[in-house]
Amino acid sequence: MSLALVLASTPAAARRYDGHAIVRVQVQSPAELAIVTAIADEVWTHRPGPGAVDVRVAPGRLAELRATGLPHEIRIADAQARIDAERSRLAAAPDPATGGAWFADFRDYEAIMTQLDAMAASAPEIAEVIDLGDSLEGRAIRGLRIGKGGAGAPAVLYTGTMHAREWLATMTSMCVADAFLSGYGTDDHVTALVDDLEIVVVPVLNPDGYVVSWTADRYWRKNTRDGYGVDLNRNFGHAWGGAGASGNPYDETYHGEGPFSEPESAVLRDFVELHGGFVAHVDFHSFAQLVLYPWGYTYDAAPDEPALAMLADGMSAAIAQSTGASYPAIQGSDLYPAAGAVDDWAYGDAGMMAFTIELRGDDFVVPPSEIAAACAENVAAALVVADWAHGQVPTEPDDTTGGGDEHGDEHADPTLDDGGLDDGTTSTADDGTTEGEADVDDGAPLDDEPDALPPGFGLDGDRTGCAIAPRMPAWWWLALLVVRRRYGTQ
Repeated sequence: MSLALVLASTPAAARRYDGHAIVRVQVQSPAELAIVTAIADEVWTHRPGPGAVDVRVAPGRLAELRATGLPHEIRIADAQARIDAERSRLAAAPDPATGGAWFADFRDYEAIMTQLDAMAASAPEIAEVIDLGDSLEGRAIRGLRIGKGGAGAPAVLYTGTMHAREWLATMTSMCVADAFLSGYGTDDHVTALVDDLEIVVVPVLNPDGYVVSWTADRYWRKNTRDGYGVDLNRNFGHAWGGAGASGNPYDETYHGEGPFSEPESAVLRDFVELHGGFVAHVDFHSFAQLVLYPWGYTYDAAPDEPALAMLADGMSAAIAQSTGASYPAIQGSDLYPAAGAVDDWAYGDAGMMAFTIELRGDDFVVPPSEIAAACAENVAAALVVADWAHGQVPTEPDDTTGGGDEHGDEHADPTLDDGGLDDGTTSTADDGTTEGEADVDDGAPLDDEPDALPPGFGLDGDRTGCAIAPRMPAWWWLALLVVRRRYGTQ
């Protein structure tokens, strides 16, 4: 182990951000953006370009930023004060093992692992803990498998905490797992999903970095490779090393020495390939409030863009219905190009309908009050994807039209099963041809006063319980199809 890693494991050596300000700067040109980027320690905005850009600025360079004359607003005057407040609160928080509510605050790696065991033990007939493999430093990368679908059932994968400092993604992933567990047998919708599917939730894909963010550097993002770290979400094999990934080990987006050079990304790849039955994947990150779909490495449209976009819109609408929050659905590269990311690999190489959800917040350090809202809105999104996967369950023993592609050259059938409604989407094959294009009447009237969307979500105060809502009604999917009709001619 390098000296840097030894120091990083010691809380006394924790990096501090005293006087570091989080500033929103208004830039109007690439030249102005370059000036701001040169001054800032780190750019936090996910779409740096003309408009508002959030940056972290060291105290010694704040005057330099002011001297540029660019309009700016100091949003957080002292990042360390927020970090210190978080640490003090966590130190004083009730232990969930002695009665404290588990989702009342953020939890460290050991608490997450303990909770996974407890969740599996609470419902052994439908859940078990799985061990995908070990991190660079030998920590277990574990998850929860939920379902009664059996061999050959469509499987859905939910993952979180590829970036260490994104604690809200950790808690949201755990809440998704809990929602499927607590809803089984008490909610008909969830019970049907669990009976017919396999659901896998891996809440901490970057355990080493997560530990560093708790003990040594609250804003640590990468794994701990040689003390500088690799951005795991630039280390996957599809389009590795392209736009939005850096070859400099000290950059936050360093892609590593080669695709899957890091055990954390390789463990996930091997698990998915060995399993062979995953049809959909959602990876949780923070923060930006967005639903992203492939491609992320290029501005070109993905072969299944109509279905990807429609499903992403479905998640966005479910989120809005649950809490009123706006999570626009966009192609990943429209946020910023990011080559070697897990969603492009999951879609392009593993044959899954794949998405990244950027969660709520204005910082990586957020109050625990945000956990309930993030859980509510993203359980809603998770159910939309699970509903789509449920539509891939064969209706007859010899029905082979609705499953995955067994990870061959074709993607899984991207059409949404909503009880017989023709979705009108077009799947574009790799050779540029289209197949299965259906005709949607753009002028078809919708109900003047349709039934309300399903009720919102809230935390069930007992178990942890992320409450569950029924699936979206058929008219709602039809509305999305009409909106998405423009994709049918591409």
